[in-house]
Amino acid sequence: MTREHSNIRQFVFLDAGGTLLRIARLEEILAEVCEEAGFHIAPEEMRPILERAMGRMTTPGPTSLDLQAHRRWWTEFVEGVLDEVGFTGSRQQVLAQLWRDYRSGHWVGLFPDTVEALDLLSEHGWRLGVISNWDDTLEEFLDRLQISRYFEVVVSSYRVGYEKPDVRIFEHALTVTKAHRESSWFVGDNLELDHEGAQQAGLRTILVDYDGYYSELERTPCPVVRSLKEAAQLIIGSQSGAP
Repeated sequence: MTREHSNIRQFVFLDAGGTLLRIARLEEILAEVCEEAGFHIAPEEMRPILERAMGRMTTPGPTSLDLQAHRRWWTEFVEGVLDEVGFTGSRQQVLAQLWRDYRSGHWVGLFPDTVEALDLLSEHGWRLGVISNWDDTLEEFLDRLQISRYFEVVVSSYRVGYEKPDVRIFEHALTVTKAHRESSWFVGDNLELDHEGAQQAGLRTILVDYDGYYSELERTPCPVVRSLKEAAQLIIGSQSGAP
């Protein structure tokens, strides 16, 4: 049964990457690049290489606020990975192709339950919005994946100049939508970026943990579920008696 609408504007705001959108794993992407150049490295073997490359970084970032700064960070990071694996092909070609793939949304798709979860929330009367650390491509990708129609507002860090967990990005969304913060929710996948900033803004929070990253923690400061559909069911269930 659809929940009765009231004068209170109640929203569910959602993070994009890792919550609404499935992004290919970096170890899979770079292992594929190496494979195409004749270097066989399994994705699981790539993970420690990525960690070591990250530890050697000198360029600040990554950031969604400055595309050129982000590209500089990305270039240094990938160069570090290619150095360690002994890559001898055309690095400029690889770097250019990876950047084009990143900007085109080649690595971005939906989780199997994304649409079902959005339908479920919409059918129960929840108004929806997106708050994400993302560059200027977010709206384009939501359109391409045919889910932009669900959202009354899309707030990307690139557009507003603040990145989560900065409370100002959440406050911006609340101001634009006139959402009632105490009865609205934020659903994300990162404890530090998503829970802390949203909680500071007065929103209730849920973490979606598709990969079981938080499963070993004995205690978390907010509910943790394994899919977006589970998050939708929890939100609907918690408000079943609300006016």
